[in-house]
Amino acid sequence: MTRPLGIFSYFGYESPLAARLELIRRAGFGHTSLWWGPDEALVVAGRRRETPAMARDQGLVIEYVHAPFVESNQLWDDSPAVRETYVRRHREYLDDCVRLGLACLVLHVTHGAPSPGPTAEGVAAFERLVGQAEQAGVTLAIENTRRDDIIHRLLEEIPSPRLKFCYDSGHDWLWGHPPGSTLARWGGRLAQTHFADCDGPPEDPLAYSGPHTHDRHLLPGDGRIDWPALAKIFPQSYTGCLLLEVMPRDLSRWAGPEEFLIEARRRLEWVAGLLGCCP
Repeated sequence: MTRPLGIFSYFGYESPLAARLELIRRAGFGHTSLWWGPDEALVVAGRRRETPAMARDQGLVIEYVHAPFVESNQLWDDSPAVRETYVRRHREYLDDCVRLGLACLVLHVTHGAPSPGPTAEGVAAFERLVGQAEQAGVTLAIENTRRDDIIHRLLEEIPSPRLKFCYDSGHDWLWGHPPGSTLARWGGRLAQTHFADCDGPPEDPLAYSGPHTHDRHLLPGDGRIDWPALAKIFPQSYTGCLLLEVMPRDLSRWAGPEEFLIEARRRLEWVAGLLGCCP
C-alpha cells in the first residue's frame, strides 16, 4: 500500500524556513512537519503562527507541529506550580493548532538523563491536557525518548483516541528495552514517525553523554538500526505518512541541501519498500 512521504522542515542546513520548505517540495516530498522550538528563527522572533502558511504555500501537507522539549521533565516535578507551567505552555500550543488548522502536536514527556520517573500527579496533569485536545479535535502524539516506561504509563492510563504514539526509530535503537518492543506494543496507536538512524549505544542506556553524541539523526542505512527487523514489527494497520527526522552532521559529505534531500528521499523510499509501502 502506498504511503505519503515527508521530512521534518529542519533537516540540518541553516537557511530560512521558506527556503527549506521550497527545497523539500522540489525534492519530491509532499509532506512536512514544523518545529516550534528556539532553534527556529521565526519562533525566536515571535512569528511561529506564520509558519504553517509558509508550508502550505509550497503545497506541502503539514503532518504535525513539534513542541519544544527541553523543559519536559516539569511534568513530573514535585511542585504543582511547575507541573502547571508544563500544562499551560502546551495548552497554548493546542490553542494555536486549532487556530491554524493543525491536526497533531508532537511532544516529549521526558528529557535528558537522569530524568524523573512517572508520578500519579504528573499523569493527572497530562490527562487534563489530553482533555483539552479532545475538545479541540487535535491529536497529541508522545515521542519515545530515553524512558519508555513513561510512554507505557501514559498510554495505559489515558486510553483517549486523541492520545497517540510518535515513533522515533533512532531513540528506540539507542534506548529501547529492547529495541522494537515499544513499537510492537503501541503500534495500534501510532500516529507519526520519526525515521532516522543512530550511532551508539552509550555504555549506560540511561546515561546522558552530551547532546547528539549518539542520537545524531542519520539517514536510514548510515547507522546501526536493523531496518529489516524493524519492518517485521512495524504495524501494517498504520496508514499515515512515513516521515524522516534527519539532521546530517557531516555536511561536507553532500554538495548541498538539494543533493542531501534527493538522497534522503531515496533512503525513505528504501525504508518504505521494506515496510511493504511502495511510494
